[in-house]
Amino acid sequence: LKEWFFKDSIASALQDIETQITYCFQEFGVRSAIRIERKLGDHNVQVNRKLDELLRRVPTNTSPILNRNLHKAPIAIPLQPNPSAHGSPTSMGFLPSIKSASSGNSTVQSSINAVDINSLHEYQANKLDSECKRLRSLKHLSEALIPGRKAVALRRMVFAADQNVTATAALARSLTYLARCLKDIHVDSHFTGNKVSAELATVLSESVELYKMAFKEDKACRIDLATALYNLSVRQSEPLKINPSSNSSLNTHIALNKIHKSWNLTSALAAAEEAVHHFTILEREDPDAFGMDLANALLNFSFILSDVESHEEALTISRKAVMLAYRFTSTDPHTQERARNIRTLHKALMRLSSCLDYLGRFHEAQEAEIEANDVLKKPFYATAS
Repeated sequence: LKEWFFKDSIASALQDIETQITYCFQEFGVRSAIRIERKLGDHNVQVNRKLDELLRRVPTNTSPILNRNLHKAPIAIPLQPNPSAHGSPTSMGFLPSIKSASSGNSTVQSSINAVDINSLHEYQANKLDSECKRLRSLKHLSEALIPGRKAVALRRMVFAADQNVTATAALARSLTYLARCLKDIHVDSHFTGNKVSAELATVLSESVELYKMAFKEDKACRIDLATALYNLSVRQSEPLKINPSSNSSLNTHIALNKIHKSWNLTSALAAAEEAVHHFTILEREDPDAFGMDLANALLNFSFILSDVESHEEALTISRKAVMLAYRFTSTDPHTQERARNIRTLHKALMRLSSCLDYLGRFHEAQEAEIEANDVLKKPFYATAS
């Protein structure tokens, strides 16, 4: 009986052990399948969390035989690593999913940071542009250059990060504000110098190129492009100024002017013609707003044509400017705008007189000059009743 009892107990124990081993293999298979699912990387964070929860919910065996024996003879190589302090498994299968999510979050965070930085730079550049214009209005030209240059530097950073039409036009606009300060300094006899002149030409050229880029995407930039082309052509067609205190001889001065004409007048002529083209389109769309702008652009074009000795074409262009200026001075009320228009008409008539004189038509030239002087005798403002 005793022998039979031991045999029956051993058989029962062996059966329990076999059942437990079978269960362990099933559990191992389920957990391995879940880990494989995580490694595939086809699930998002929420799905992986559900899989983790499923791993934690797998019941553990409570067999008294196994528990009684495991504490005496621990398994050397466990089938599954022990859970962490938080109850989540520490399988290496979790790493690809965690790394992928971390990488995605890092990319999104970097994009958000870039947008925030660009917005901050744009805000700061706007404030600096306003300060530059304020100081220029107060005639603090040298001080105005400081915020002007800082604004351009910030705009360049935004433009380098994203070369969209808004960033392009904003950089061109800041360059325009800087160019206005440089121009005011350039025309001031106390500050005239080659360094300022060279920087002004560079800034104007860059603003034109940027406005051309913006104009391809947004036709509303036409007025800015036309104005930039006009300013560039005026600058390029100016004769070189030599500091009287320098030791340059008169012959050197003449030679430099010849080089200037051969290099810059061709570019100035092209820019002036393009400016006339854009102002013509604008004047057709809104004559009252852009009529006098077109007249001034025509006058500038006529001056440069005379510089390259195209006197007949210069005469034709000057006549167009006179006709346009007459049209607006005859319809404008007695306002400050009318005063500016009358001055433009006077300048156009004097330009016409000069063109006629170049061609040897002296009598017509004299008549145009008399007409120009009569224009200035007209009342600029209406007297109050």
